[in-house]
Amino acid sequence: DPKHELTQAAGAKVTPESAIYAPGKGWVYCGRIDDRHAGFGLKRPAATSEDLQVALRAVLDGREVPQASSRAIGCAIPGQS
Repeated sequence: DPKHELTQAAGAKVTPESAIYAPGKGWVYCGRIDDRHAGFGLKRPAATSEDLQVALRAVLDGREVPQASSRAIGCAIPGQS
């Protein structure tokens, strides 16, 4: 996505941040992959919440994504504010 067209459409602001587009529903999730990073420089030994996995499972099962967004910790994507 060199021109950040998908980044802008999804509303992604930092890396790593994930987004899910579901046909017929549009953007259903944008946020962190998991909660391994609790803050800048604060990393858990293992994730306690797998946000992206939960969202993907909901989409694949035909259910609503329980949480449409979550705050990702990472470096800002240039040109996104």
